[in-house]
Amino acid sequence: MNHKQIYLQLKKWKPPKLRLNYTTIDYNKLYITVESLGLAKAANSYEELETTTKIVNPPREEWVNNEIIIGINLRNYLWVQHKKDEENETKLIEFKKIRDEIARLIQLTKNTYYYNLFNKYTNTPKKMWKLINNLATNKMYQNSAPLKLIMYSYQRILGTIALMLVIFRLIVEASHDGLDSANSYDAYDTYLRYVVKN
Repeated sequence: MNHKQIYLQLKKWKPPKLRLNYTTIDYNKLYITVESLGLAKAANSYEELETTTKIVNPPREEWVNNEIIIGINLRNYLWVQHKKDEENETKLIEFKKIRDEIARLIQLTKNTYYYNLFNKYTNTPKKMWKLINNLATNKMYQNSAPLKLIMYSYQRILGTIALMLVIFRLIVEASHDGLDSANSYDAYDTYLRYVVKN
């Protein structure tokens, strides 16, 4: 059996051209329908709500050790004891003594930690600049998000807009398929009013 390919070429046959018949919809009726929904008023029914962000447990610095935490807790405890009995001078003196010791300990520990890091990264400029930039900026970045908006009727608005787009597409498809665009538009208009009302 011969397995050679057979080629067939038809010069006279041409595929039929697809013609699309465009019919316009009644834009006045569409405009009146959109206006009657009251989207312009609903789109402006929001309030600005300013919120403040408070970080409850910020991440601890690497140089903070248990000795510093215990000292800070002791300092805070002595401050509370002094506030309960402000007439007692010994509690105030003890608080100031511990406060100054903890401040010196924190400063010494922090300086030692960063001095060691600078010595470690002396030969690596990329890490050195990263450390410098880290020290030069605030650790806790402020939230720069826009003000929160409370939209009372956002579901209705977004649902209505999406529905309008779907209906518009269906109307266009119906007119492409040769259906009567006015009748299809009336049907979709009735459906739209029902959905928005509910």
